[in-house]
Amino acid sequence: MTLASLVLIALVTYLIMKRRGRIFLEPEEAAMLAAFSVLAVVQKLTSGSVNLNDHFITPLYFALPVVVGHARGSARGATSAIFGGASICILATAFQPSGQGAALSQVPGQYIVLVVMLALTGAGAGLRYIPKALKPLLTVSWMLVVAIYHPEYLESVASYVTQFTTIALASLGLYFNPFKPVPVPTIHYPTDPSRRT
Repeated sequence: MTLASLVLIALVTYLIMKRRGRIFLEPEEAAMLAAFSVLAVVQKLTSGSVNLNDHFITPLYFALPVVVGHARGSARGATSAIFGGASICILATAFQPSGQGAALSQVPGQYIVLVVMLALTGAGAGLRYIPKALKPLLTVSWMLVVAIYHPEYLESVASYVTQFTTIALASLGLYFNPFKPVPVPTIHYPTDPSRRT
């Protein structure tokens, strides 16, 4: 069993423990899981593999956690991104040739980094002190992942076009957000000074 497998098992175990055994998905988690699964299947059918080199689907992978995190908060943004990222891991390894099946121990480490980065992006977008206009820039963190795994991509203009497309999609998603925002709690103080403590 590889480190990647242990990390994925730890993430799923954490989510189950956090829910105290309740395994039903929240609406935004189900939406993210479905969206990522459809995108991964489309990418598999059109390009032959699920990867982060696609200039049309990859920006959607990166922008969706920002949209959900902003609307529903850091916790829901992170868990939704974990479920979405897990679907990418499963579909990326599910249709390998015979002898290279989708055993959990064969999930590459870069997919675990993908899940973690998706979760961090979704959680960061849920932070209320980050201005809404700056939240799409959280997707720039993906260039760090590119620099680690494929530094040669930094020399390609296509990588920067993909990044700008991601920022544009995240911005559009924040403007036309399909998820109902969580109201910010307000504190009400009594108007009678004698009742204050």
